[in-house]
Amino acid sequence: AVFAACAGDPACAETYPDFEADLSAVAAKLRDEPVPVIVEQESGSADVTVDDLMFVNFVYDTIFVGGNYAGLPAAIHAVADGDYTAVALRLLNRRSRRHGPSRPGTGAWSWGLTHSMRCMHEGALGTAEQARADFAAVDVDPSVRDWATATWVDDGLGVCDYWQVTPLEPNTAITPVASDVPTLMLTGTFDPAMQPYFSAEAAERFTNRFYYELPSGHAIEFTGCGVELIAQFLADPTAEPDTSCIDEMAPGWALPK
Repeated sequence: AVFAACAGDPACAETYPDFEADLSAVAAKLRDEPVPVIVEQESGSADVTVDDLMFVNFVYDTIFVGGNYAGLPAAIHAVADGDYTAVALRLLNRRSRRHGPSRPGTGAWSWGLTHSMRCMHEGALGTAEQARADFAAVDVDPSVRDWATATWVDDGLGVCDYWQVTPLEPNTAITPVASDVPTLMLTGTFDPAMQPYFSAEAAERFTNRFYYELPSGHAIEFTGCGVELIAQFLADPTAEPDTSCIDEMAPGWALPK
């Protein structure tokens, strides 16, 4: 979706005509030859080896929240030119959040809670072994497939083999919810974690729904329009919100000055 959005914007398309090709080329190059990078930080220097899986994760994280997807073409262009600093910094930040203390203000995950929730839901749908076989059968870029397997299976469902969580009853992961309660459903066109087709399918089961797709990544509540739509809905859940702000959401492509 980001490729198409950039190609459809004259300024982005002119500045980054090889956006998609550059991304594929960088992943292929790093798959064959990981690049050592020295990152200077206040705490000292850090040695990081940037490989293809780290690069794919960098792409995922870059487009993850709100309107950040608009910075991806510039980020890929910089990496294609040989500057891997941003990718290395993203890894160091991820390590800090993953292994740092889990308390307000740190940005760190509560991994115990994460694993418990994931195993109660996705864990009830199948095993890590089944998921690995499914991922291996998908015809996609090998770096994307290997990153997805490592991230969502090895670090996700794989944990459930020993986390020993009892699934919910009823388990909403395998028992879809249907309701006539007024419901506001917002989805992001560029959301890499929960793509629009998931919510579009679920929306059919909510008869009194207001369903909108915003040009955004994940966490739509971080966007001004998302907040506005939520506020309108909470003020009157039975009234259709004024959605004019969606049309006003223009991507702020990162372009050279």
